[in-house]
Amino acid sequence: MFERDNTLVIEDEIIDTYCRIQCRRKSHELMYRDITKHAEENGQYHLAMPRPSIHVDQSDETIPYLEGGDVFILDKDILVGHAGIGSSYAGIEWLRNRLEPKGYRVHTIELSRKFIHLDCVFMTPRPGLAACNLDGVKGGKAAFPAFMQDWTWIDVTEKECKAMGANSVNLAPNKPIIGSEHTRLIAELEKHGVECITLPYATTSMFGGGPRCSTHPLKRKA
Repeated sequence: MFERDNTLVIEDEIIDTYCRIQCRRKSHELMYRDITKHAEENGQYHLAMPRPSIHVDQSDETIPYLEGGDVFILDKDILVGHAGIGSSYAGIEWLRNRLEPKGYRVHTIELSRKFIHLDCVFMTPRPGLAACNLDGVKGGKAAFPAFMQDWTWIDVTEKECKAMGANSVNLAPNKPIIGSEHTRLIAELEKHGVECITLPYATTSMFGGGPRCSTHPLKRKA
C-alpha cells in the first residue's frame, strides 16, 4: 500500500533502499524481476544500498537506512528528513557519498519525533512554494537550505499533517494529488495558483500514509 519507502529513483539509477522495520524490507524480493526488466528496457541501472542484518539494533544510527518518505529531489538538491524513526544518519551519509560526485547536494532536515517522515510535514508543488508544519521541523524554516529561505511558505497544522494533508504527489509543477478531505489546505494552495487534483484518501491515510506514500516514479524526466 505504501511502496514509496523502499525505492529511490535519481537520474538513471533505481535504488533499492532499506527501512528500519524489518517487514518493510521484503518487498524487493517480490518486485526485483519486474523493476530490473523495466530498468534494462529504459537504459537505467537497478542497484541496492547495503542490506542491514536482521540481527542489528534498529535504533543504531550507524546502520544505513533510507526511507523514500524522507527524500525530496529538488533538481540537484536533495532533502532527507531525519527523525530517528525512518532514515538514519548512516543512510543519509551513504546517499551523500554516492551522489555528491555527480554534483548533488544532500541536506539533512531534522524532524520532531511526532512524525516519521519529511513528507508527513512538507510538500512543494513547485519551486518557490512550500507547505509545511514548521513546528514539526527542528529549527523551523531555518532548517531548510539557503535557496529555500525566500520561498513562500503555507502553514500546515499538526492535525492536518497527522491526517496526511501534506502528503501529496506532483503530476507536474502546480499540479499535486492531495486528499479531497483537506479542504482548508486545498483552498490555501489554490490561492497561490496551484491546481489540486483531489481524491478521497481519508480511509487509506488512517493506516499512516497519503498519495505520495502510495506512489513512486520509476523514471523521471530530466
